Formats: sequence, structure tokens, C-alpha cells
Amino acid sequence: MADATPKTPEDFAALALVNAETMRKHTPKPAAVGDIWHRVEGAWIDGGSEMYEGVKLEWTRWRCVKTTPRGAWFSCMEWPHKRQRFALTSGAKALSRTQREALKRLVARKVRQLRILEGQKTEAEDTLEIARAALSAMEAAS
Repeated sequence: MADATPKTPEDFAALALVNAETMRKHTPKPAAVGDIWHRVEGAWIDGGSEMYEGVKLEWTRWRCVKTTPRGAWFSCMEWPHKRQRFALTSGAKALSRTQREALKRLVARKVRQLRILEGQKTEAEDTLEIARAALSAMEAAS
């Protein structure tokens, strides 16, 4: 197997060209004024009763209103009174170019949220167990 480590200045220059071309292919194009991006959230179903009825997906569309070198400003089309939102177009997590990307990001956010909540639940259960043991010990001592 040949060693792929660049040795000469020409090798380094060729590698730099390959890396630059790879970056161009995988770097998302910047947002343009007028582009529509998407966001999806889980929203409570409010049927008027006080019982939990579940959640539904709530979609919002965001129109690009201004671009900057690092990202773009977006305005919500469904809720015009909402504040404008800034998104880094190179790796935006708040808004997505397509509905499929928006759903993938929602799944990733909720998986992360569940991991955080599981950790908090474990800590709460451990604290509760220690507090109950301490309370039992105090009551037995008195």
C-alpha cells in the first residue's frame, strides 16, 4: 500500500485543490432574499378540554428578508408579528431548507431532550431516595 502523505509542494497543492473542491460540494449555498425555509415543532392539541389530547406537528415557513456574510434574517409567514429570526445558513439549526431536513432536526432535538430529561429523572430519583433515608433516620432517632 502506497503512502498517501504529501511530500512535495506539488503534492500539497494538489491536496489543497481536492480539499477546496470537496468543501465547495458540501457547503450549503447561502440563503437568498425571498427563499422559504421551514421549521417544525410538536404543539399541544387544544380541544378546549382540560384533558391531555396529545401533540401534533406544527409547521412554520420563514421567508428570507435580509442576508449577511454569515447567515440570513428570516420572517415568519404564518405569524407576521413574531420577531425576525437570524440563522447561520452554513449550519442553521433553527430553520431548514426543506421539510425533510426540518423533520430530521426535530427528531434530533427531541432525542437530545429525552437524554437530558432521563439524566434529570435519575438525579431526582437518587435525591429522593437519599432524602427519604435521611428523614427515616431522623424520625428513628427522635
